Amino acid sequence: MAVLGVAVLGAAPGGPEWIGPRQVASGMMLLTSALVVGHILLTDWTDFESDLDPYRYSVQVLLLFVLFLILSQSATAGYGLVFDRATSSLVVFLVLIGFCVLANDPRRYSSLQWLVIGCIATVAGIFFYHALSISITSSQARQPFWYGTIMAVGIVALPQYLSREQFLWAVNRFSAGLVILALPIYVIGEYTLFGMSFTFHGAYTIPVLDVEVRATRSLFVNRNAFAVVVFAGLVCAVAEFHQTVVRERPRWTLFVPVLLLGVNAAGLALSYGRALWVITPMALGVYVAYMVFGRSAVPIAVVGGFVYLVSGIAAVHTGFLWLPEDIPTRADRWYPAVAAILEQPSLLGAGFVDPGAYIAPYQGGAEWSPHNSYLTVAIRAGLLGGAAYAMLMASSLLAGLREGREAEGGASVAALALGVGFTAHQQFEAYRLFNWSSSSVLAVLVFGFLVFGGMQTMFSTSPSE
Repeated sequence: MAVLGVAVLGAAPGGPEWIGPRQVASGMMLLTSALVVGHILLTDWTDFESDLDPYRYSVQVLLLFVLFLILSQSATAGYGLVFDRATSSLVVFLVLIGFCVLANDPRRYSSLQWLVIGCIATVAGIFFYHALSISITSSQARQPFWYGTIMAVGIVALPQYLSREQFLWAVNRFSAGLVILALPIYVIGEYTLFGMSFTFHGAYTIPVLDVEVRATRSLFVNRNAFAVVVFAGLVCAVAEFHQTVVRERPRWTLFVPVLLLGVNAAGLALSYGRALWVITPMALGVYVAYMVFGRSAVPIAVVGGFVYLVSGIAAVHTGFLWLPEDIPTRADRWYPAVAAILEQPSLLGAGFVDPGAYIAPYQGGAEWSPHNSYLTVAIRAGLLGGAAYAMLMASSLLAGLREGREAEGGASVAALALGVGFTAHQQFEAYRLFNWSSSSVLAVLVFGFLVFGGMQTMFSTSPSE
């Protein structure tokens, strides 16, 4: 909740101006370091799980100390190391990836988990390389470290010390809290709290009923970012409600899960996240298939969800499925980006460019964002980075399918449902895992708990238990 809260406040209208990617990366590291140190202190040193553990713990603490030194130095130009710039960047990159690899006994990682780590290292490494061509005084020169810390630590390290149940529990309540903060504007109108504004952001009309609903963005600059959080909260709320029912607890214990489910469902409607209205059936379909038919139906639901998505996109863009003229589609942004990538192929990409400006010659001079995470990464990190990013998504889903088939309880399936949703939604938005926005941080944690959430050995008790 704290890490997500920092990411939200960093971009909130009227929020603290001193919060940025460095603070979000620091928050991720502070939480992870607290869990690492707690794990070490609570470990029975007379009964190691493997002969590698004493050495791994020692190196892990050393790398943790070095990472905090680098974070403190990254507020100003450079990293405070005695090496030249290229060597310093290489050292920082190796320390970051090394810390993540040693979050557990490397011999315990599966082939898919190693593939995920390799994809993360590839994407981060390409941006470290591009940063060498930027002025050392520019904040962009340190972005690869900040963004890389959020992505690598959030996916590989942090989920190994907490459980999926804890993550789902927290996201459910975090999302509901943001919705509750937004609801007063429907009674008292737009208002300000601690300098931050809560306002309306557009409106839409419910078909058939012909009722206009004013959309809200809660604490966010854009309603779509708000919709991402409440989408995740809704999936978590459905999973928590189902797990409360199947555990056959007293009926009064259903009050909180039902309340959270209603609040998050209302939030998704009020945020007017149209792309997520398309994606939500995909994600919930995975969990509902598990509820009704069991784990054997989950792979079918995942494949069916992507068939539904691809078929829908094809139907819209071939004209088979008619949409009103005032409803924009993302194809106008995708096609120019694809044309730019194909006509200017690059192995490592164009670096820290504005994707809209990069593809402007292909869209009549207009500098519109491609609104697609995969295309954005391919423009900036090239064919190699784009392929690594797509492979990260695919291998994470495969790991989630494997875990969902073997793990007990519904948390692994809920994580897979979220993974399916975020994999699909990045087709429509450009928040990416290699970034610091609240959507990026949330997606990073989702894929982390999807791939590495089954390896935790400490702090794994569900809050509901």
